[in-house]
Amino acid sequence: MANQDPMKSFIEEVVQLPVKDLVRSKYNPRHALPNGSLDDLQASISQQGIIDPLIVRVGEKGFEVLCGDRRFQAAAHLKMEWAPCLVRGYTDDQAHQIALIENVQRETLHPLDEGQAYLDLVRVHGDIDKVVSIAGKSKTHVLKRVQLCQLVPDAKKLMLDKTLSLEAANLLARMQPAIQKEVLKECEDARRFSISFIESCTSTFMTDLSKVPWVDDVDLVAKAGSCKLCPKRTANQPELFSEIKKGDSCLEPQCFKDKFNAFCRAAKAGKKGAVEISRDYGMNELSPKALYPY
Repeated sequence: MANQDPMKSFIEEVVQLPVKDLVRSKYNPRHALPNGSLDDLQASISQQGIIDPLIVRVGEKGFEVLCGDRRFQAAAHLKMEWAPCLVRGYTDDQAHQIALIENVQRETLHPLDEGQAYLDLVRVHGDIDKVVSIAGKSKTHVLKRVQLCQLVPDAKKLMLDKTLSLEAANLLARMQPAIQKEVLKECEDARRFSISFIESCTSTFMTDLSKVPWVDDVDLVAKAGSCKLCPKRTANQPELFSEIKKGDSCLEPQCFKDKFNAFCRAAKAGKKGAVEISRDYGMNELSPKALYPY
């Protein structure tokens, strides 16, 4: 008994800690709670107290709440003096994982917060498959949540306001910021934010890659490289784009335009296979009429 670590029993047992000494974890993915979301929990706690202890660790400014943030906030709103806690000696990495797992298992976590939490873990681990394993979700689920982080601020606001559904937001998040803004303007002008309308708008910016001759060409537009491993090519990320009817499409119209014009100039100079071209694409630019003779 003389060699027993005195911290071990402290860490393992439930202890009553002052609520004023508890602080939210910096790793908590839940950035904000909707108004009224704590009402039922506060009513329950006021009647029965906190049944499940919070999981905390010693932090710089107090005891950092890793699991039980909503219970902690409810207790604070009720001006409770004490809260039952389990004190654990987690590292930063462990604390990050615990906070994520505890929150993603609850349906009330907003998809935007969930996506940011996954993205933070990807930055820590550098491996999406590791994050999938930690989260206990499918790879498709994790990737689609992370993709939401690409939404422009106006789209995120519309999603938080529940004007933009999760499904519609997923469609929009695939596109480049400038395209997102253009699509949102069309939605606002038409006063339509439905999935079908956004799908119709975004599809006009997608170009078919299934027959283009330059997919593997790394030198056609040097700054862009080849399409072979490009993340904006739907065929390279089937988990994200499985429902797209055009199974091999480009989501970067400007890049497609640059490559098409470069290919046509090379063809005209006799460096590529012949194509029929016209000048109707834009000012002094080449564009397809009869496309890709291979």
